[in-house]
Amino acid sequence: MVFINRKKELGFFKNRLDKSQPEFIVVYGRRRVGKTETILQAFKNQPDFIYLLANSSTSKKQLEEFSRIIGKALKQELLLSNPFNNWRDFWMYLAKQSQKQRIVVVIDEFPNLIKIEPSIVNILQGIWDLKFQKETRIFLILCGSSMSMMEKEVLGYKSPVYGRRTGQLKFNSLDFFNVQKFFPKYSTQKQIEAYAVLGGIPAYLRQFDGNLTLEENIKKNILTQGSFLSQETAFILREELSEPRYYFSILESVALGKTKLSDIINDTGLAKGHVSKYLAVLQDLGFVERIVPVTQKHPHKSRLGLYKLKDNFFRFWFRFLHPYLDEFERQDINSLFGRINKQFPQFVSLVFEEVSQEWLWRLNSQKKLLFKFEKIGKWWHKAEEIDLVAFNKETDQILFGEVKWQNRLIGFKELADLKIKSKLVKWGTKNRKEHFLLASKSGFEKSLKQTAKKEKIILMDLKNLK
Repeated sequence: MVFINRKKELGFFKNRLDKSQPEFIVVYGRRRVGKTETILQAFKNQPDFIYLLANSSTSKKQLEEFSRIIGKALKQELLLSNPFNNWRDFWMYLAKQSQKQRIVVVIDEFPNLIKIEPSIVNILQGIWDLKFQKETRIFLILCGSSMSMMEKEVLGYKSPVYGRRTGQLKFNSLDFFNVQKFFPKYSTQKQIEAYAVLGGIPAYLRQFDGNLTLEENIKKNILTQGSFLSQETAFILREELSEPRYYFSILESVALGKTKLSDIINDTGLAKGHVSKYLAVLQDLGFVERIVPVTQKHPHKSRLGLYKLKDNFFRFWFRFLHPYLDEFERQDINSLFGRINKQFPQFVSLVFEEVSQEWLWRLNSQKKLLFKFEKIGKWWHKAEEIDLVAFNKETDQILFGEVKWQNRLIGFKELADLKIKSKLVKWGTKNRKEHFLLASKSGFEKSLKQTAKKEKIILMDLKNLK
């Protein structure tokens, strides 16, 4: 299995490992995002490396399992017959073993330990202050997929170990340009479409076979009962949430285009207070995000907020599978895919906007644009909308972009419409410097290309994304 990307994360671990002082690293991110695989890759050549996976068993069973793994890793046979009696003994043993040597200890899914033994964080805090940070060369990594628990119980201000960590690493989904590497045989258009379906979660991307067509992959790996992806979304939500049915209703509503709070309330029939509470939980878990026009000075106070699903696969599943579970149960795959095929271009168009934004961020970091922007996003007011707006307050420059996922060339009409809408955006001074971008799936008319060259208008098509 080829390991793709995560250079920044691997570099982070290597840089810390090369030092001699004790390290307490917190790693977190949603399930399947690649945390464990990256950690194993980073320390595959480390001689004293201990990987411990916490589960939901009893505290006694977990201590016995950890004793067995540590005893085998450090060649301490006594631990096999005399396991740890409590978590204080566990931490003290690691402190003693790491006094003279660099030991890397990873506890994966640490929130499971907190559930079975809530005092474990308090015990760690005491021993970290007393032993670990003063007398050892420990390299401790606490890793977890429960975003809310990691942020509250480990990273939060009220956590007993607050201020003790020496570093933290949050894993995010891969961007489109790294997703491309999973499908080298696909055309750029098909890579974008695969990204629209799966997003940037490595575990999902590996389910698709790059030798099959996108249609074959969707039918085989999402629409077929028993496939990993067919029930993955439901599984994750049931793991994270206590009342999943209400959350399912809200997520489906948003996926089907109900993005305003009032629309979600009307569509689900739930009370406003409940919907607001559930949306807040989904935001904390990283499944939903609230967006406002990028030019808003006080985003949290804005009344123009809209909700969207952050993960592409969640969007796909809740739009095309969850509302039609009766067809899925009957395995009416042709009917399911027929609906997907009909609505797919419009679905992908929203993702193409995100890909265009990622492309601009890359150019921005490489200083290949006409100016360096500090913020980018969508803009809307009443019935008017601009797909991309980026700006720099200090230089008083702003970029307006229109993104089209359609089977025809873009011409002067789209440019003229964009320039008209740009005048509605109240930002900067009267003398602000304006730039324009057009992104197209199918390319541009020849006359527009000539004008764009003269006026320094940015044109982006699928060739730019290779």
